[in-house]
Amino acid sequence: MSDFISLAEAASRTGKSEMTIRRLTKKDGSKRHVSHRNGVILIRAEFVNSIYPFLDNHVNIDNKNVSYVNKSVSVHQVESEDFKNNRIAILETKVEGQAALLESKQHYITFLEKQFQEYKDEKQKELDRLHERWSQEQEIFKRDQHLNAGKYMIQQNQELPESIDNEEKKSLWKRIFK
Repeated sequence: MSDFISLAEAASRTGKSEMTIRRLTKKDGSKRHVSHRNGVILIRAEFVNSIYPFLDNHVNIDNKNVSYVNKSVSVHQVESEDFKNNRIAILETKVEGQAALLESKQHYITFLEKQFQEYKDEKQKELDRLHERWSQEQEIFKRDQHLNAGKYMIQQNQELPESIDNEEKKSLWKRIFK
């Protein structure tokens, strides 16, 4: 029974809340490390220490009270420094990852801009080619209009003498009294 501790004692040894330790007792894998005595939930100390390491405290085995050892640097300060160093390393890694991601996205943007410019140039060439073809068609159309106008005038000129000839062939009386 000496290796079992209460939830409150486990919380004080680990620095975690009593609710966190209570959640630990409810997990399936921890059922064999939990005991209920007189309505109090007890948990095996070694199990708690394996999940949530105990702070640098000493336990007085005779009366099972927790007594803290005074040191020149507190445990929280040491953990705080380690935590800060780990946090800095993690953040540096994240920044490097973000920088690599940003560079990758910048390369992709450059690639898309180049691809868009090539597409734009291709379409401009096609537009210029179509404009040139349209200009040629316009020239051909204008020449055809002039040729057709000339043909029309020639046809009218050819018809006029026939009509005059027909009137001359008519008798004088018919030409006077139409």
